[in-house]
Amino acid sequence: MRGVIHKENAQIVLVDTPGLHRPRTLLGKRLNDLVRETLTDVDVVVFCIPANEKIGPGDRFITRDLAELRTPVVAVVTKADTVTREALAAQLLAVSELGEWADIVPVSAQRNEQIDVLEEVLLKYMPLSPPLYPTGEITDEPQQVMIAELSARGRPGGRARRAAPLPWPSSSTRSPTPTTSARSDTSRAPEVASRCA
Repeated sequence: MRGVIHKENAQIVLVDTPGLHRPRTLLGKRLNDLVRETLTDVDVVVFCIPANEKIGPGDRFITRDLAELRTPVVAVVTKADTVTREALAAQLLAVSELGEWADIVPVSAQRNEQIDVLEEVLLKYMPLSPPLYPTGEITDEPQQVMIAELSARGRPGGRARRAAPLPWPSSSTRSPTPTTSARSDTSRAPEVASRCA
């Protein structure tokens, strides 16, 4: 599934992948292969690590996999609003010691903090090209699929009373997020785009 962010002079296309994990089944191995293949076909990879969870063996496993990529990897420390400044600083230090990152960005989606910084960081790794999606298009998913997702997960902005069991990433199966992005030079019309993961 792809989500498209439209900026004045750019397009960022986020590609959602299953989480990398230590496979115990053939299906798990195939899912990891799919993720690895996707990660080689993007401009930048985003690896999200929550601020309120300790780094564990799953994070180290994923970091080793990501270290083999030629693609830049940006570590994003999410849920920055759920911890104290001291705890956030400690998590940022732990993440910096975990691996070699192109950048590390703390964000809070809940409070919309540092999202613009993250977008700018991602754009610096994206080459110029024509837009990949028409203006206003926010996903490649059909409307029926979007409605089904909302029905399965609960009402928008709220919590589901009973949610279908969906494969949400845990600390051992966090998903590096591939993205595709369009970016345009300020001296040109905003028609230039690229891919990013």
